[in-house]
Amino acid sequence: MSKKIWAVLKCENRLSFHLAFLIVGLLITSSLFSVNCAASIENNLAISERFINYWIKGQFAEAASLLVEKEGFNAIEELKLNQEKFTAVVGNIINYQIDREASTGNIVYVLLECEKDLAYMTFRFDQTSRIMSINISLDYYLKNRLYSPEYIIENRGKVLIQSPEVFELSNIIIALTDFGLEDRALINKRGEYYRQVIEHFSEYRDHPLISQVNFSRRRLSDYVAFRSNSLAYHFAGDKIVKNETFFKIRNREIFAGKIGLIEDFAKISDFRGFYHQHKEFYQSASETYQATVPLQQMWDWLEEQFPIEYDTYKVIISPLINSTRNTFRLEQAGFKECIMFVPTVNNAAIGSLAEALHSRGVFTEIVHNYVNPTTDQYLSTVDQALHDYQEWNKQLYHYQSAYTTFNEYVTWGTFLLYAYDHYQAEVFLRLKEIVVEQMIFNRSFVHFEHFVDFYLELYKNRGKQKISAFYPEIIAWFASYQVNGAISEE
Repeated sequence: MSKKIWAVLKCENRLSFHLAFLIVGLLITSSLFSVNCAASIENNLAISERFINYWIKGQFAEAASLLVEKEGFNAIEELKLNQEKFTAVVGNIINYQIDREASTGNIVYVLLECEKDLAYMTFRFDQTSRIMSINISLDYYLKNRLYSPEYIIENRGKVLIQSPEVFELSNIIIALTDFGLEDRALINKRGEYYRQVIEHFSEYRDHPLISQVNFSRRRLSDYVAFRSNSLAYHFAGDKIVKNETFFKIRNREIFAGKIGLIEDFAKISDFRGFYHQHKEFYQSASETYQATVPLQQMWDWLEEQFPIEYDTYKVIISPLINSTRNTFRLEQAGFKECIMFVPTVNNAAIGSLAEALHSRGVFTEIVHNYVNPTTDQYLSTVDQALHDYQEWNKQLYHYQSAYTTFNEYVTWGTFLLYAYDHYQAEVFLRLKEIVVEQMIFNRSFVHFEHFVDFYLELYKNRGKQKISAFYPEIIAWFASYQVNGAISEE
């Protein structure tokens, strides 16, 4: 049976005040395909990666072999034709990054960095993990992603702590939803600030925006996308407009689709007046964070341990963030930025247990920007070593893959290696007890204690090796570990 692919290239040039828009579609015709949730996301990530590499190298026969089989015209020739058209518009692909958090079992999202511009590639799979369709698009969210020379000069080498206005608005909006009010861990409900938020904004809970962003534990990634993508905007009067530098952080674009409602809510609730009244509070929170959490020390240590370097750390804080933290890394024009979304902190002496616990909250986000790219070099062996990842991770909704489970073990374990180097023995031992208890009983990574004991011993005997250098030993430990706690003799 021959393979068929229907390819469409559409390029639209708009008049002034409109951004140029490109859609390159590789649409594979199918008659009665049904999407089955049993498709393996890890397998599909690997297939997507193989397709891109084949396509870049001009290995069209190999790329076509990953597609669903169809009668009709030549898939190899169609792939070649569309690569030529795509390259003519945006140049060769020079880098790509799979959005693992946004991807699901049947849909994989990839960000393409090309010589002239940026694009998204979206793969859809059938129940047998064959590619049903591929779409490549360039949209206005990506047009302003390049850092300006002024931005690079202003930010290089700095640790910045910020509470942006539209970002705080997004947190207040979520705090007013039924989910925000009822969930015990999502929003920080302790303290005077939360009381003032509820007192000021409760009468606007019937605004139509609130019900439309009433997420849930199952839809936690939508909440994170809504909150994170708000970083791409600022106020211009009563209007919410795109920043010159930032684009959407997450592929799941929920915030942009509700701009009109968000503007209306902000106006009728006098959000900007509330934010202005609390500007000194936000500034004080930033100063406390800077004085309490040794971010430069973390930065220096991590770049001693991994062959990865960043040009700036940007920590985005809100008094309303509680347990749901996240991070993102951006790289353009040779400038690499590491962004963390975390709660505010209380004053604590450097080196104390209280400071160590504050540091844990941001370190375990920062370190993903070192651990994840390193894990990406060992995808197949990690998948094999944790093929039974549900024995390692008992969570119901999150970290549902070998890749994400492995990264959580290593990120939190790496925090304890950092703590071993930077805290007095009594502080470190107490901190280790707390982290192990949290990972096993609160986060359901049930074999974390055995892992961190192994990891710490490996680190103590590393010699001059970076942590990244003994990844093969870490993966081998997972592969040989039996879930009853014993190590295989094989």
